[in-house]
Order: sequence, then C-alpha cells, then structure tokens
Amino acid sequence: MSAGAATVTVAGLPAARVGDPHSEPPPLAAHGPQVIARGSATVFIEGRPAAREGDLLGCGAVLSATQATVLIGG
Repeated sequence: MSAGAATVTVAGLPAARVGDPHSEPPPLAAHGPQVIARGSATVFIEGRPAAREGDLLGCGAVLSATQATVLIGG
C-alpha cells in the first residue's frame, strides 16, 4: 500500500480504503499500480469503505497483505 487514511492507522500504517493506491510485488508489478476497488459494505474509514483481505484491486487481483490483529466485517 502506498497511501491510505490520514487519521486512522493499523499497526502504525495508514488504513487502506477503497480508492487508495496499491502496488503489487513482482511479477504482478509489471502492470503498474492499481487502486483498491472493493471493500466493506458496513465499515467506513474517513467516509470510504475499509479494505480487507480478499477485496478486489482494480486489475482483478485480490488484496492479500493485511494485519492479522484487525478484523473488519461486512
């Protein structure tokens, strides 16, 4: 994740939300940075859906790097 919430952190890093940019590690990095396309329907961070493990990126890949101590439903 290269950016995120300005006022909410998870393990000291900005919380990820729909619309935030996300860079994939190689070999997927070849298609360039993507944004988080889908998130929680019930949990919002700064007015945007919170991103969770398994949520879709703009390229169709799924978000896999998450914090195990934070659970976000919906």
